[in-house]
Amino acid sequence: MGTYPSPASIKTPNVGNAASVQIAPPNLGRVALYVFNLSVNVIWLSPTVSTDQTPLAALANGVGSIPIQPGAGLVFQNWNGAMNAIAQAGATNAVSVWEYYP
Repeated sequence: MGTYPSPASIKTPNVGNAASVQIAPPNLGRVALYVFNLSVNVIWLSPTVSTDQTPLAALANGVGSIPIQPGAGLVFQNWNGAMNAIAQAGATNAVSVWEYYP
């Protein structure tokens, strides 16, 4: 495997409160994912599929969704799957996503 700059930023869409959006695609070369909430609203994260490959959507206060408070970040170690997000409120909440390589 080649050498990649690490961490690398992933271009993400704005996160709204109407529907779950994918903020990170799957990447088998990734060893960690860092998500930082730049908005003033809580952002909820979830994987795009469950362990049995059932599609999942991020839900505010939903089972299996993880909240990230405004101005806070979270690292997902050993994470190479895709990630979804939804906001508690508002239509244009910004998040910053970085992926780490070995």
